[in-house]
Amino acid sequence: MTRIFLDRVSKSFKSDDGTTSVLSDLTMDISSPSFTVVIGPNGCGKTTLLSLIAGVEQSDSGSVAITVDHPGRPQVGYVWQDYRASLLPWLSVGENISYPLYLRGKGRRDRRSVAMKVLNEFLPGVGVNQPCYELSGGQQQLVSLLRSIVTTPDFLLFDEPLSALDQPSKWTIAFRIERIWMDQQVPAIFVSHDIDEAIMLADHIHLMGKRGGGIERTLLNELPRPRNVKMLTSNEHIRCRSEVIQFLTERGAIRDSATP
Repeated sequence: MTRIFLDRVSKSFKSDDGTTSVLSDLTMDISSPSFTVVIGPNGCGKTTLLSLIAGVEQSDSGSVAITVDHPGRPQVGYVWQDYRASLLPWLSVGENISYPLYLRGKGRRDRRSVAMKVLNEFLPGVGVNQPCYELSGGQQQLVSLLRSIVTTPDFLLFDEPLSALDQPSKWTIAFRIERIWMDQQVPAIFVSHDIDEAIMLADHIHLMGKRGGGIERTLLNELPRPRNVKMLTSNEHIRCRSEVIQFLTERGAIRDSATP
């Protein structure tokens, strides 16, 4: 079992204009096998939250503790928001996807086999030897996503992993992400600006308000799993959606065009 525990975490960044508080006194406790989605306006600290959990950034105060049920360091599957920058342009599609396996010492034949398997499922028609620069933005984003799941990480972090996809593709890939997560049974934290996408995936929806405010409200999504597209019109989906929209409106993230 994996546990992610943030205890009274604060984080700020310095610039020429001074110091900006991004997260303040944030506490979060997530255990397997929960799927948590974080929603909030731009600049409220969603990406910073993932960076702290992954160990990319260090908090100014408070603590971030990841505990796992095996010896050694926790293993994370991380899908970055800037998917183009996260890809290795000198490697092929298959080599990018299987790069975590290379780091773990897996042989070339095994790496290629795994890459071909996930490509056939998620990106049929894309060749394992194809250069990444030949792919569309949505395809490159999927390559970044596939790289995060070819191992069996202790937890998964997704920073808007479907933002470059059209709406039908988003829903299709979201259902496949859910299936992978249900098979792996690890904590997942998913940052999204798409309310329907968030509800489709989440057990818990953490709502973040203004910058430095942290998590202000948590919604429980009681839709059964596995999810399907018909649930987009269910009473539970509509209830969660209404609460998210109300929260974002109250925080000024959504405004009517007539509102000054």
